[in-house]
Amino acid sequence: MEHGEYTEGLTTVTFTTAEPSLTCLPNPSIHAYVSAGCPPEKTIKIRKQIKRDSCEYLKNYVYTFERDEYDPSFMEGTEGISEDQGILSIQYDYGRHGCPDRSYYSDGYKPQFDLYMGDEFIEKMDTDYAMIEIHGVHNFQYLMTAQQAGCRKRPQSWVDMLRLQDTAKDPNTAWTRYNYHDCLEGNGTEITDRSPYQVLSSRSRNMVLWREKKAIYVFNVTVLDPKYSYCNLQTQFAVEVYGALPPSAVSAIKVMLITCALGLAGVAFIFIYYLVQQREAEEDQRTQKIPQFPH
Repeated sequence: MEHGEYTEGLTTVTFTTAEPSLTCLPNPSIHAYVSAGCPPEKTIKIRKQIKRDSCEYLKNYVYTFERDEYDPSFMEGTEGISEDQGILSIQYDYGRHGCPDRSYYSDGYKPQFDLYMGDEFIEKMDTDYAMIEIHGVHNFQYLMTAQQAGCRKRPQSWVDMLRLQDTAKDPNTAWTRYNYHDCLEGNGTEITDRSPYQVLSSRSRNMVLWREKKAIYVFNVTVLDPKYSYCNLQTQFAVEVYGALPPSAVSAIKVMLITCALGLAGVAFIFIYYLVQQREAEEDQRTQKIPQFPH
């Protein structure tokens, strides 16, 4: 099997003795049947950081992203914005995702996942993974750069991996365990590349940094480490970013602050002008009281 080729099925392995027998009897052999593949019930599930029993307000909930906040081609805006690309309006799929995970807008976010066999918990997942927003939203950043992560070669990224696809761009197959190369491995010295490091893991401090915006993000997650499992482990989850003021409220606060600043500046100007006038009047009075002697 060539590197990166995925094969599954049933095969037969025959074991025989290393040395031929001196007797006329045939060499003893053992037949074994080996099943190569991934159990369909093996999967990963998000371990929600904030658990809640109800979020009825998200039924029929609609949220939006501006033109420069998403890219339907998943290229993160690197190829420009189409003229006919308008504001993206999304209705949250409550029936599929239920209550999403929650993250305060000014906090860094790194989802944690667990490995399951059906409904049976196996272990906490501690390996490398990457995630991409299913609507092409890219208005968030990563905490670490390639240099800060200690990469010894240029790290892979979603844009680079999508550009390598010959056919239509498909995030589900662009970057997986079959083509992942860990930039931390190698004998070279650490690079000075400041490009975003888009690989996450419970073993590193890398995380997602949100923009000051109230919204819901739906991510597809792919396990990248080929040593972790023979399975191509993927899942999807939603996270609600809360705490940010709506744009209208932010604009109103800015107007209020500017108005207050101008008002204070006006009061200060009037006060200073009054002091100057008062001092000039006092000087005039002193001048008039000085006796004038004839020469």
